[in-house]
This record gives sequence, structure tokens and C-alpha cells, in this order.
Amino acid sequence: MPTEATTRTSRIEMRLSQVAKSIIEQAAAVRHTSVTDFMLGSSLSAAYDTLADKTVFAANDEQWAEFNARLDAPPAPNQGLKDLATRRPSWDL
Repeated sequence: MPTEATTRTSRIEMRLSQVAKSIIEQAAAVRHTSVTDFMLGSSLSAAYDTLADKTVFAANDEQWAEFNARLDAPPAPNQGLKDLATRRPSWDL
């Protein structure tokens, strides 16, 4: 997991119920950390997990071979590609 910069210059504020605040404070205390550090660590962890779900995928050997075969195969002809191939490039107008 990437590390955060040591200089903290940005802020995020949020409203939450007293119950939620109390639970977060208890969890931070159990981890022997400040509420700020607990919230930052938990939020970053959730953010990295969320982004990884959109950028990383797992495949077995068969799936990986199929994926690479599709990447290596030429695209099927379609009207959009035909139009693109006949269009004059924007830098050449």
C-alpha cells in the first residue's frame, strides 16, 4: 500500500452520529492511535481496496491465455473502425 506524504495540509470534515463517533473513538483507543490517524488509515485502506477492485483482476492460466488471445486478435470489422480509417486526422486538417 502506498504511503501518505508526511506533511498534512488538506482537510476533510464530516458529520456523524454520536454513536458512530463513540465507536470510532473506541476503535482508535484499542489500536492505541489518535482518532485522526485511525480515520485516515481506515479511509485510505478502503480507498485502495475500492480502486484495486476497478484496476486489478485475477485470472487462472486458462483465463489469462484467453484474455491474451483476444488482445492479440485483430478487431472484427465494424462501421466505427471503417469510419475511423477513412477520416482525416485532426492534426492534418
